[in-house]
Amino acid sequence: MKPFTACVTVAALLSGVLSAPSSSDVSKWESFKSLHGKRHAPSQDAVRMAKFIQRSREIDAHNARYEAGLESFSLKLNQYSDLSPEEFAQNALGFTPSNDSLPQPHSLEVAPSLPESLDYRETGIMTPVKSQGGCGSCYAFAATGALESYILRLSTNKNVDLSEQDVVDCSYRKFMGNNMNGGCRGGHPTAVFDYYKEKDVIMEDSYEYVSGQTGTHQECKIKTPEHKFIRDRLRHKHVRPERESDLKQYLVEYGPLVIGIAADNEHKAMFKDLGDGIFDVDYTVNLQPNHVVVLAGYGSENGKDYWIIKNSWGTDWGVGGYGKIVAGKNMANIMASGIWILE
Repeated sequence: MKPFTACVTVAALLSGVLSAPSSSDVSKWESFKSLHGKRHAPSQDAVRMAKFIQRSREIDAHNARYEAGLESFSLKLNQYSDLSPEEFAQNALGFTPSNDSLPQPHSLEVAPSLPESLDYRETGIMTPVKSQGGCGSCYAFAATGALESYILRLSTNKNVDLSEQDVVDCSYRKFMGNNMNGGCRGGHPTAVFDYYKEKDVIMEDSYEYVSGQTGTHQECKIKTPEHKFIRDRLRHKHVRPERESDLKQYLVEYGPLVIGIAADNEHKAMFKDLGDGIFDVDYTVNLQPNHVVVLAGYGSENGKDYWIIKNSWGTDWGVGGYGKIVAGKNMANIMASGIWILE
């Protein structure tokens, strides 16, 4: 993790940008640290508390507008609420796009009929939301999340909990020209699926996730697979739909998908702290995706269409770890990197 650098003095933060913290502010900060296991040096603690309090007040102001019907989504605090933008980008994202592997846009024939809504949480194939913590390993969590759902679609075994640490450690610099993946410094879903096709899967209880705390990868600990769920069976495709509406058909035909999004954009603070409702903001469309998630369904609410995404930022983000983003506007540039489907 990069060392945190204050641009202004603590005194300026506390007396200029903010009024002096109240006892309630301090209590909220201490509760936040306790909940998320935050430990800071005394010199860091005051600076981070000031950032946290400022963000907390911004969230309160936004949510007042949400309650008044002026915003389409609410915000809330989570484990990343005391990070600087640079720290957030390094520790909460982790998708490294590759132009060499980007497929050409592909258009589907229009399906005769599709369900008006689809939520794979209601089918029993979505596994629990996890947290990548302080490691840029979203590529591992999104790919394993989609693969868990793929296995559950094929099997009656309901106890599927794959090891992300296995991916972070054992796929390090072995695929896509030995350039992917990079441990806690980002990776690519194609490299993860290539790895699984070669090795098969390791379960979480045999290889627990620790990089969220350490911020780095480690030596590969298990080189022989325990199971043969997918070897010689898994086929994956990286496709780039020409129309956003085609995502519905891919979801219906293939189940949960992996998709890239521009999470670290000019609205990063809003997406980072997303709560309930539908994320819908004006943004710069050419910002490149730097985060991958599982696309888990679609629907419509009060005339606004949305996509359902399963994130890897813990259950404090969104609603139980899931969020809704507006559909039909290429929100967060979700069409730029294509999708990864399993068949």
